[in-house]
Amino acid sequence: PFNPNPQAADLLGYLAWTLTAAAIAGLIIIGIKLALQLRRGLMGEGTAHFQAMAAVLGACILGVSAGPIVEFVVSPYLGR
Repeated sequence: PFNPNPQAADLLGYLAWTLTAAAIAGLIIIGIKLALQLRRGLMGEGTAHFQAMAAVLGACILGVSAGPIVEFVVSPYLGR
């Protein structure tokens, strides 16, 4: 039977934590940019901030779900 390296699961876990931290930092940066723009009185760029927020959250969801997707695809070959 195929026995993958157990360090691969650790690597995917570190990837998920790192990606979550990067997503939180991205949301904080988007919030800072939104606050600075509001302070300057420029109100027309709200949709750009929401698009950036959707991209950050989409990347976070995709990265965090990589581990379970790989486990789901590989598990039939492992006999689990």
